[in-house]
Amino acid sequence: MSQQPSPKHPSGSPEHHAQVNRRIYRATGALMSIQVILRAFGLIEKMIMARYFGTGAEANAYSAAKKIAAPVLALGDQVIMHSFLPSFVQRMRERGERDAWKMASTCINIMILLMALVAVLGVVFTKNVLNIYAHGWMKDQHLVALTIHLTRVMVVAMIFLAISSFTYCLLNSYKQFALPAAADLALKGTVLVFAILFAREWGAYALAIGFVIGAVAKVAVQAIGLGGRVANYRPVIDLKDTSVRQFALLAMPLILGWFFSTFRGWMEVSFLTHIKNTGNTSAYDYAKSISDLPVTFFPYVFGIALFPFLTDIAVAGDKVRLRAMLMTATRMMILIFVPLAIALILLCNPIVLGLYGSKMFLQASADLTTAPLKIFSVMMLVSALEIIVNQFYFAMSDTVRPTVVGMVLLPVYAIIGYIGVYTNWLGSFAISLKHIGLLPNRPDVYYFTLGSGAIAVALALLVYRAVKVTALYVMIHKKLGDLNVGQIWKLLGQIAIALIPFVLIVLFSAHHWPNPAHAHSKIKKLIKLLPYIVSTGVGLLCYCAVLHYRHVDEIALIVSKARGKMNRGSVASV
Repeated sequence: MSQQPSPKHPSGSPEHHAQVNRRIYRATGALMSIQVILRAFGLIEKMIMARYFGTGAEANAYSAAKKIAAPVLALGDQVIMHSFLPSFVQRMRERGERDAWKMASTCINIMILLMALVAVLGVVFTKNVLNIYAHGWMKDQHLVALTIHLTRVMVVAMIFLAISSFTYCLLNSYKQFALPAAADLALKGTVLVFAILFAREWGAYALAIGFVIGAVAKVAVQAIGLGGRVANYRPVIDLKDTSVRQFALLAMPLILGWFFSTFRGWMEVSFLTHIKNTGNTSAYDYAKSISDLPVTFFPYVFGIALFPFLTDIAVAGDKVRLRAMLMTATRMMILIFVPLAIALILLCNPIVLGLYGSKMFLQASADLTTAPLKIFSVMMLVSALEIIVNQFYFAMSDTVRPTVVGMVLLPVYAIIGYIGVYTNWLGSFAISLKHIGLLPNRPDVYYFTLGSGAIAVALALLVYRAVKVTALYVMIHKKLGDLNVGQIWKLLGQIAIALIPFVLIVLFSAHHWPNPAHAHSKIKKLIKLLPYIVSTGVGLLCYCAVLHYRHVDEIALIVSKARGKMNRGSVASV
């Protein structure tokens, strides 16, 4: 249900704004708590894969199967949330809850039929799809057969995950955030349980089967959360419903963008599987899992909590409020992800070996993983800003501009990826830097592997997204007015000063703490990561202290809230 201002705090008043902000922050805090567990599950899954499969055939087949299924799974995230939720909320405002559920029932039933058709086609034409995605693997019969079987198992989950996208939106429309996020724990947790119990005997099939059963569990948890409201569901399809048509109009640009995103995903897998060293595919996946952790931990969950409230504000036509919220969110992302990116770049080798190191994952695998990880470290900030700015466009029912920008810029990704993979210019450039002493003295084959492997694909993705985000920010001022970019440049200058002690502390830890690779067990490897974490934490405290001294508003607000809680705690104890 949409946010309604209380009589004491009318819409547009400072008190109402503060009330909305508190609800957003509380929802974000709850989602972040769940994400801690969710991301931990994901990392443990990767650790199990690294232990049993390394960067071998099982790991590459499972990674490729997930990438093949990912475009259809992304349909719910990219299309349903941002086209269905505004339509459902508006319908519920105008005609009431029961009538809004008629529209929801039609949308859900259409999606079930479409996903069932896609699942059948996916099972029948799996080999044809694999030939498109990973043409370079087709000579390896064992790898091809394994990838086909895993894909056919995982494609069944598409039907249930499509339903879960709608139930997720429905719960969000009632301002319920924790429960739908907890349903993701059911999915990830099931995969993890199957990986722990059966990966040794079943191989990658354990993870694929766990994924299907987890998808069913996710829908069940969300259905329980909706409670008696589920009784409003009807097995009908009413194509004459005006809200269904509105949903379709909003969804069309997103579906078009989804097709282009799928095409980009095909290029990504094609680039990675073109390399003779097939370890590039799993190394790329391992690296992206690490960099995705902070992005999912804050910007992603913040965007989820923010979107229903943004929709209400956009419907009310309060552009001043939207502009202020956009710039506040942008500043927060910059403050958080600039130091995190630097820390991850400086500490990537011990982090990778601490998380993934095993008898099957040695320094050679770590080298393959750390190369793209350095690129993904920079991309964390770009991804965070992309999530934020997209939410504002979608809240204003503008699904066209983000889609068109992504489509127009896709050749940028294709050109950089093609040149990097097929011409090996990055490897040649790296060797030139090695000869003049700017890079470590490694065998030439190492630099050719980097140049023609995952690092080129990662660089292509970074440039593509960076240009896209820049274009979206440039265009949104036409909707919201002057964004006061001068304040952002001022903030970057303050951050540059605050980073000096932070970088020195992180560099000290990188050169003086023991490498986790020397530990003989996984627990000891993780324990050896603790000094790096503590040092980074100390560096962040120094970073925040300098920013507080420089009177950065966001840091001052955090300090003020922390002092308020401490004072309340002191009074309560007295």
